[in-house]
Formats: sequence, C-alpha cells, structure tokens
Amino acid sequence: MLRKLWALGLTKFLSNFNDNALKAVAMMLAVNEFKDDPGSQAALIAVSGMIFMLPFVLFPTVAGWLADRYPKRSILIVAKWAELVIITLGMFAFALIPTWGFGPLMFIVFLMALQSTFFSPAFLGILPELFGESDLPNANGITELIAFIGIIMGCGCGIIVKWIPEPSLLLGAPWVVVSVLGIIASVYIPRTGAPLSKIKAGWHLLTSYLSDFRYIAISRPVLLSVIGHAVFMGIGALLLSSLVGFGSQDLELSEVKITTLQVAAALGIGFGCFVAGRYSAHKVEFGLVPIGAAGMLVFCVNLYISNTYPGALFNVAAIGFFGGFFDLPLLVNLQEKTPAAVRGKTLAMTNAVAFFVMLIVSATMLVTTGGLGDELKPNADFFDLARSYFMTLPIRELYLGASIVLVLTTAYACYLLPEFLLRMIVVLLTRTVYSIRTYGRDNLPNEGPVLLVANHVSLVDGLLVSAASSREVHFVVTETLYNRKWLRPFAHWARLLPLPDSGNPKALDRCIAEAQRVLRNGHVLCMFPEGRITSNGNMGEFKRGFLRMLPDDIDVPIVPLHLGLVWGSIFSRSHGDVKLRRPRAVPYPVTISFGPALERDVLPMQARFAVSELATQAECESSPGERCLP
Repeated sequence: MLRKLWALGLTKFLSNFNDNALKAVAMMLAVNEFKDDPGSQAALIAVSGMIFMLPFVLFPTVAGWLADRYPKRSILIVAKWAELVIITLGMFAFALIPTWGFGPLMFIVFLMALQSTFFSPAFLGILPELFGESDLPNANGITELIAFIGIIMGCGCGIIVKWIPEPSLLLGAPWVVVSVLGIIASVYIPRTGAPLSKIKAGWHLLTSYLSDFRYIAISRPVLLSVIGHAVFMGIGALLLSSLVGFGSQDLELSEVKITTLQVAAALGIGFGCFVAGRYSAHKVEFGLVPIGAAGMLVFCVNLYISNTYPGALFNVAAIGFFGGFFDLPLLVNLQEKTPAAVRGKTLAMTNAVAFFVMLIVSATMLVTTGGLGDELKPNADFFDLARSYFMTLPIRELYLGASIVLVLTTAYACYLLPEFLLRMIVVLLTRTVYSIRTYGRDNLPNEGPVLLVANHVSLVDGLLVSAASSREVHFVVTETLYNRKWLRPFAHWARLLPLPDSGNPKALDRCIAEAQRVLRNGHVLCMFPEGRITSNGNMGEFKRGFLRMLPDDIDVPIVPLHLGLVWGSIFSRSHGDVKLRRPRAVPYPVTISFGPALERDVLPMQARFAVSELATQAECESSPGERCLP
C-alpha cells in the first residue's frame, strides 16, 4: 500500500503546506496591521476566509466534470503547475501590501482556492481507484494525517512574520521551492486506468449546477455523510479561523502561542483521522461518528469556558482529534458508495456543500464579532458603514454556538440513520470486551442480497457479526428474544425480524415475506439456523427454516459464517445462565470466518458442515490462558 501512497501523500502534504502558509502569513500580517482594532482584525480574517471558500461554491460542476472526464493523475499534475504560477504572483502581492494594501493578497488567496477546487475532487477520487475497500479507510487515515501535518507546518509559517515584519518578496520565495517539489512528487503518482466519462465540455457545465446536487442524494447514508462532512468542515473552519482572534483578544497570547494553537488543532485532526483509519478495521465504521461528535461537543464547551493557554491548547487538540473520528468514516463512505462514473461530480458537489457551510460560518463570524466598536467616522467607506451594524461579541461565544449546532445535527442524523448509534455500540463492545479477528471477508459480496447462516454461541452474536461487516445486516431472531423489555424499544432500529413459533402460521408467513423483501432490496440477512444459543459449546442441528427465506425470483448467495472462541466469554452460557461476571481476558479474542457461498439447494446438514469446516481456522487460534507446550 505504501508503494502506491507515498507520492500521493507527499503531493497532498506540499499542497496543504503552501495553502496554509499563505493564509497563515496573511492572517498574522492582519493581526499586526490592526492590533489596536479587534473589529477590523476579525473582519479581515473573516473576509479572507470567505474569499478562500468562494471558488469551491462557484465552480463544483467544472471541477467534477474534469475529474470524471480526464485522468485524475493528470489533473493533479496540472493543478501543481498552476500552484507554482500562483505562488510566484503571491511573492509580488506580499511586496505590494505597503502601497496597495491587502487587495492583491486577497486575490492570490482566491486563486489558490480556485486551484484547490480542481485539485480536491481529483485527489479524493483517485484514492478508491488505487485502493480496494479493505485498504481504503487506512489509506484515507494515512493521507489525512500527512495532509494535516502539512497544515501544521503551513500554519507554523505564520510565525515568520515575527522576524520579517515588513512585507517583501522574501515572504513568498520559499513556497516557490515547495511548489516545484510538489510538481516532482505528483509525477510519481501511479496511473489507474479507470474508465473516463465521455461527456464533452459545453454549457451544461453552467446550467447543471443545481441538477448535479442530485448525485449527493443517491441514498440516505450518502446524503447524511455529505451533511456530516459539511458540519465538520464548518466547525474546522471556525476553529482554525477564530484561533488568531481568540488567542490575541481573549487570551492575549503572543504570535508564537497563537501559532501553536493552530498547530494543535491540525495535529489533532490528522492524528484522529489516522487512529480512526486503524480502528475502522478495513471497512466503513459509522460507529466512530457519534463518538467523535460527543468528544467534539465536550471539548467545544470546555474551550468556551477556558481562560488559560494550556487549557485552550488541550481543548483545541482534543476537538481536532475527535473531529478526525467524526469525519473519516463519512469521507470513506462517500468515496465507496458513489458510482465511479460520477465520483468526481459527487465529490465536487460535496465540496460545494461543505464550503457553502464554511462560507456561512465565516459570514456569521464577521457579523457577530467584526463590529466597528468605535463611533462611525465621517469619511467612513462602505465596509465600515456595514460593520457599524455588526455585533462585537467575544469570539469564544462562537464555540458555544458550534456546540449547539453539533448536538442538533448529530441527533437528527442518528434519528434518520440509527445505524450510527448501533455501530457505536458495536465499536464500544468490540474494542473493549472483545477483540475480533476476521477471516474470509472477501467471501461476503460488497453489494447485492446475501443470506448469512451462522452458529449461535452468545447473546451478542449479532453485534459481533455487524462488527465484522461494513454492510448493513438484518437479523432474524426468535419472538421470545424480540419481545424482551430491554430489546423491544431498539428492535426496529436494530433491524430485527421476529420469528414466531410454528404454532402461529400467519405470523410466520409475515416474517418470511419481510425477510424476502429485505433480500429483494439487496440487503444482508443473517440467521442462526440452530434456533437457540448453545448451552454446551457444541453446534446444534440446523433447521430448514432458513431456506424458506430465499425469494424464488432472485439469486441469493448463502454464505456460511462461523463465530469462533466465543464460547467461554461473559455473554455465552458456558457457566449457565448469562450474567455479569469477571471476563477471562480483556479484550476477549474471538474469530469470525466467512466461507464460500453455498448452492441454493443446499441441505441444512451441508450448511452445518460448511460452518463446521470454518471452525478449523478458529481452532488454530489460542484461547485466553492457553500456552504452547515447551
């Protein structure tokens, strides 16, 4: 994987470095220029942020069309050449600040954002072309970590204003060298040979702006991923943009300490993405989203009440870390679930939504904190006249507002897609009580209907199966279990189908019809043909009921699944009835093995034998406390 990743990661690192170095120096120059006027300082920072976001909102259709029409590697190389030209012009923009003001520099910021508008969908789109489903989360985690290291080092460049306080050509010269290195790195990005769109350029690039938003609504999970990513980007924009004013006005910090706050935020996000990629275990892990949201909420509130530099530094880093947990699964889901033919358009429109939210955040920051403060002067220009109507709230108030928005959006997302909460429970269970090792994951198709048949060892077998699959899994459970008080309120969210006993034929027919509907809709259905949890650790007889769940009009693969080493865990009946007791090991190791698909006319005895064969892999694993003979 690293052989494919190094050039891509280095290209992204150098791009992020230049983007953020330019913005960081511009912000620090604004701080020095308006150190005695907090309102003007906040206004200039907010306006520069809005200028940077405009191209992402204005040109997503063109960027998406290019990413689908031409090889993404070629687009990345051309974008790096464009960056070199823009950075060269930026050198002169810095030198012109004493005579022409910040106008030319704001134009360079706009051009850099325009270059990023075309770079971003090509970069995000090439990842799923280079890496399969199992490697994509980890590849994203690594590239995001590398990217945010670039952001960290770029933000750190703001400190050079302390030693070169007067704008000059020297401020931009080092980044020309970085751009050249970025061009060299981009040449080594692997070719993918992915199919390209045949749609030619035309007026549709302008007229299809609104219609292209349909690509982000192809399914509810994709739409919610777009909204969640936009919320994350909005909070990230607020955090990184406001830290300059927050550090200088509220905490009265030096330029060096302000820079460390920005570095802590970027480092936290990068490290959070990396850890989330490792925790995802080769799949999209939605369970990390609520965990990330909860962490961001807690530390946003802590930052709101923080009055010390160490406290602010810790809270900013923690917000970034949990932000990585929040965003990475959403980003990977967007890359995986969008059709390859329109992936560039979808990711470009995703950027448009995200940067529109960021634009609103910057406008809110301008209106709430960029007020004039003093009385309006007689010769005031239009901008000062507008600012006379703005508020002058402390920047820390924005962090409380971000917390409220985070609560509302996360709660609504979990209401629309309960899988977020269910996956969170799965993550907490399987990362604390259990440690899962999966075999034969490739035997589970990435799409289409699948019937899983598994042995039944414990009360949490369904959670363990869900943890081993990135796909949504429906379960058929006994009516007795379905009606238990502690489970019934969550049964619909958990996508459980109650299986009545044979004495209720009408209810049984309803269950079969519902199971067949699930399979016809292309979902995964899991059954435990034994009909009960084993009481002695041995696999019981498989009943014929699972064969009745197969629709007659479609072909459904039957995939055997074995849960290994679960017997003896605290949720099994190895010590009689299930009850809380001290586990034999924490985390308790278990194995989950997927076998090759069985024929439709398979006999229950043959299905049981296929599951038993998978047990041989589990038997090769040592149980807790076992040691090799000397």
